[in-house]
Amino acid sequence: ASSGEDPALCEDLAITCGKIGSLYREIGSHADALAALRKSERLYAEFVRTNPSQLAAQLAWSVARNNLAEALHAAGELEEAILYFGVAIDQQQGLLAQMEISPVDDTNSPSAAGVATQLATTLNNLGLLLSQSNAVHRAESSYLQALKLLSSISIEEAPSPDSQQLVATLRTNLSSLLTQSNPQRAVELARQAVSDRAQQLEVEPSNAQLASQTIT
Repeated sequence: ASSGEDPALCEDLAITCGKIGSLYREIGSHADALAALRKSERLYAEFVRTNPSQLAAQLAWSVARNNLAEALHAAGELEEAILYFGVAIDQQQGLLAQMEISPVDDTNSPSAAGVATQLATTLNNLGLLLSQSNAVHRAESSYLQALKLLSSISIEEAPSPDSQQLVATLRTNLSSLLTQSNPQRAVELARQAVSDRAQQLEVEPSNAQLASQTIT
């Protein structure tokens, strides 16, 4: 049976292609990574069309678009990367709005906090691209939007380790962006990022990657 005839197979293939694309990207094989990630994105689109009520699938599709955008960025295809970051952000914002209007009590569906964290991740990735393209004001706006989103999550519930680490990453990226235009603010953000990671290290003392990020 083709993937179009078997929704479960379609989803499995989308996941597999996504993993293959990520592996290719890690070794710097951009053409192979893009081919696999494009296929993953198409398969998720097909799966969601036949399963429109599955919120987890909608989120997975948006993540596939973010992953494709990251690979396009790495390959130097900046215009198409911005396009895919944009559609991923729109999709995640729509999903979050939908969940806020009609909360879902389903263990198989993503939480609003999980969707918000993924949206903040995509905004951070877009911010990195814009920063490297010297679109400073747009990059700053993207980082600040992500930080505001994560701040709203922490007010409603205890922040997850992933969201805490993302806050530190965003502050580090924003600090680097503002080094020239606002050095005082840049230093303040850098100190906050170090403090964030030090607090995380207290919770995860065996996290070597976190320890290396904390040492300055």
